[in-house]
Amino acid sequence: MKITTYNVNRGTNAKGEPTLKNLKEYILSSKADIVALQLAPQDFVDDLARSLGSWQSVFGLVPDTTYGNAIVTRFEIESQGIYDLPTVAPLEGRNLLKVQLKTGSGYSTPLVVVVTHLENTSEDVRMEQLKFVLDQVEEDGRAHILCGDFNALTISDYSQSTWQRFVSFATERKWEPRQERVTRLLAENGYIDAFKSVGDGDPFTFHLAPLQMDLRIDYIFLSKQFGWELEHIKHAHKFYGAVVAGPLAACSISSRIWIV
Repeated sequence: MKITTYNVNRGTNAKGEPTLKNLKEYILSSKADIVALQLAPQDFVDDLARSLGSWQSVFGLVPDTTYGNAIVTRFEIESQGIYDLPTVAPLEGRNLLKVQLKTGSGYSTPLVVVVTHLENTSEDVRMEQLKFVLDQVEEDGRAHILCGDFNALTISDYSQSTWQRFVSFATERKWEPRQERVTRLLAENGYIDAFKSVGDGDPFTFHLAPLQMDLRIDYIFLSKQFGWELEHIKHAHKFYGAVVAGPLAACSISSRIWIV
């Protein structure tokens, strides 16, 4: 099974060009089964699902915007929940989307996938949003995959000199101090950072043009209840993901999730 996550930037690339066709081609070439999207307009999500054939989709509109988080999948969507995240004015709204998928024969239990997109300017707000996310996804104790654009940093991704250059850049622009509280809290709650476990190649998912520096702000995490072993993760063409292998399912077929 394959899953990928991507911030579609309202359906355009950095040059303002539409990305629907390229994303569809990537999904088909990678044989992805589940696509998690952030900053996605609903018409983009609907058009993508239609272009892939009989795929199902669910869309969670962010309040007072024209975009949101979405899941597009070839699997049956059994249930869904959309939750608005806490924020403060004048920051824009955020939400999370939680779906349960019926993945078919070979898998003993439904798959729960959670996609979110956290605040990009304030670590304090990000932390409040993350705590809300954890309350929502951990309340029933089920194993799940948590993915999306966390706008969060992990200091160990960078050399000391690169990190200091980034800190100086942020200080000059009066940004808040660079921190890693979000990823640290996830680790403290037992989440497995897929790339940190079995990453292949560079981890970076976002290019900070003014500094000509690449950052990692997109992540895939497995909850502590997840009984499947990570095998592989890679980042390619800004489509980000990992590969995990599961135990034998009820019908004794070895289960697999690929996140490419």
